[in-house]
Parts: sequence; C-alpha cells; structure tokens
Amino acid sequence: MAEIKIEIENVIEALPEIKVGLDKYTYLKQQVQLVVVSQDEQFQKKYNSFFRLSLRRFENFSFKEFSTDYYTFMEQHKTDKELSFEKILTHFYERFNTIEASFSSKLLAIIDREMPVWDTHVINKLNLKKPKKERLIKPVDKLLKPFVDLYSEIFECYKDFLKTDEANHWIKLFDELYPNNGITSVKKIDFILWQIGKIENKKQKK
Repeated sequence: MAEIKIEIENVIEALPEIKVGLDKYTYLKQQVQLVVVSQDEQFQKKYNSFFRLSLRRFENFSFKEFSTDYYTFMEQHKTDKELSFEKILTHFYERFNTIEASFSSKLLAIIDREMPVWDTHVINKLNLKKPKKERLIKPVDKLLKPFVDLYSEIFECYKDFLKTDEANHWIKLFDELYPNNGITSVKKIDFILWQIGKIENKKQKK
C-alpha cells in the first residue's frame, strides 16, 4: 500500500503557492450546483483553466466534441449520489474510445468533494505507477480495471493518511493560512501534494 511521506519543510514551502488554485476551486465547487454547467460558458472557461482541460488534444475527435459531452455528463450527474470513478471512466471510453483517468477523477472530485484527483504529480509523490493504455484488451471492464484499481489505491492512501497526526498537522497549517476555506480535508491534502509536485517538477527542469 502506498504511503504519503513528505518532509514538513516541503509542506510549508508549498502552502503559500496554493492560493490562486484554491480561489479557482472554491468558485467551481460553489457554482457547479448553482448553474447549468453544460451551458454556462464562464464556468466552463474557469474549469478548463483550473483543470487544464482545454490543453487536452485528441486524435479522432475534436476538443469541442469531448467538452460538450463532458459538461453534459457533469450536468446530468452532478446530484448523482452513486456516481463513481469507474462509471465516469467507462462513459468516456465507450463514447470516445479513450481512457481519461485524470479528467474522470476531476469531474468526480468537483461533485464529490471527498474524492481525490488523479494527478501525475500526486501519483509520483505516492510512488505509484500509472497503468499503460493497452487498447486491445477486452472486455472493457478488464481494460479499465488497472485504472480503477489505482484510483482506489490513491483514495485508500488518503483515507489512511488522514488518520495520522501528520495529516492533522498539515490541515492545521492549511487552515491557519487559509481560514474559513470551506473545503474538505481530502482536498487540503490534494492541494498540498499537487503543489509540492509542481514545485519539485520546476526545480528538476532548472
């Protein structure tokens, strides 16, 4: 089982850099239930920017096709209490023949705020490996199972970490810097890991 092992100095370094992303996320989590996301261009623009959806390029269909379907699905399922990563992942695979693990997790996380995001920086910090996209494996559930399993492992890792004193310390530091932030403990850990990964990635490129 993966574990979160981060030096507190890295957490302290990352926290001030979170503000811009936190402001964008706060807007999105509030608006998703207030607007018709399949029609609201401002919501889509901010979501695309925050989650980098507009940077995704596809081989066999246009970004507009995917985006239209993405926000239609989000609108249809934003009150679905049974919505799962597997359900979202399967929808996009069957619709577009593409495995969109990251954007499936982001859609789920903006609706269910107790769920983490599938992010390369976070996966690397957990010392996990992303599955290869072997398109010829059949049936669909077998093809997607490694992605569903990895997402479950990320979720379990968060859940276990949140039971620790270390996690409580991270959350305390987060809340001191961003009081009345209104986001879940999972999302606070998500933000910290994501920002640490970004910082380390920039340092490696220098």
